[in-house]
Order: sequence, then structure tokens, then C-alpha cells
Amino acid sequence: MKNQEKQTGIQKLVERLHDPLQFRIFVTGVILAVGYVGVYMPLESRITETTQNLTKTAEYENLVDEVKQLRDEVDQVVARLPTDTDTNEWIQYVIAGVRKLPVKLDNLDSADPRRVGPFEAVVLRVEVRGYYHDLESFVNWVETNERLFRIDAVTVVPMRKGDQLEMEIMLLGLRE
Repeated sequence: MKNQEKQTGIQKLVERLHDPLQFRIFVTGVILAVGYVGVYMPLESRITETTQNLTKTAEYENLVDEVKQLRDEVDQVVARLPTDTDTNEWIQYVIAGVRKLPVKLDNLDSADPRRVGPFEAVVLRVEVRGYYHDLESFVNWVETNERLFRIDAVTVVPMRKGDQLEMEIMLLGLRE
């Protein structure tokens, strides 16, 4: 009886396929199923692997660009780091810089060098006085001269007489 039911089910399917529209739908479905099982499924793992490789390659490319930028920045900093200098040479350098500017040097002291990250820093305490724009030009010189200084602390107070200011600035001169 089951064979008769199966035959009648298959016979019904064959009869339905005599209709051109239903035949086209059936053939399209079979082609899609064969294409999915025969083409897409075997390639799916390769597509996934290729996509992952592309993502990793893009990440590596970004890292390479970042390393190049960091190397360029390091090259700029290294050019401003003198080697084989002592505290007295740094003091002479600052005095020469002050002489170019319209400020008056009141005091220049040094302290023991200290570590700042991977560098050693010469510690200088500089006291200068002058008008506001003169002190500003001194700070600009500190920031833009050929050596690498870090301003650690600044104190500005008005002078007792006149309209000049007195500035005490703690400088760290970085060296290798």
C-alpha cells in the first residue's frame, strides 16, 4: 500500500511537471540546490579564510604605517638630543640663548641629573626678569631651540617696582 502511495505521489509530481510554469520552477530549484551544494558549500570555507586573511593583512598594513610614523617622530626627537654633554655645557647653552633675548638673567642653578623615561635630564633652575612679551620670547626660545627642553615648572611674579615680571622656570634638558 505504501508503494502505491509513493507511486501516486511520484505520479502526481510528474503530472504537475507537465505544466510549463511548474516545470520551470522545479528546474530552477534543482539548479539552485545543485549550485549551493556543489559550488557554494565547498567554497564557503575558502571565502571565510580569504576574508580573515584580508582583515589580518589590513591590520598589518595599519601597524606598518604606525611604525613608520613613530620612527619619523623618533628621528625628529633624536636630532634634538645631544650626546656627551655635561651640566656646565647646558648652562653655557642657556646663557647663550638668554643673551640673544631682551631678558635679564638673575640666577641659573643646576641640580643633579634625573631620569625622564629612557633619557637622562639635566635639571636647571633659571630666574629671568623682563616685560611680559620678553618673557614670552624666552619661553618660545626654550620650546623651539635646537635642543629638547621640557618645562617642568613656571612661576611668574610682578617685580616690586616697575611693570616688569620675574619668572622662575625649571627646565629639564633631555640628553642621551
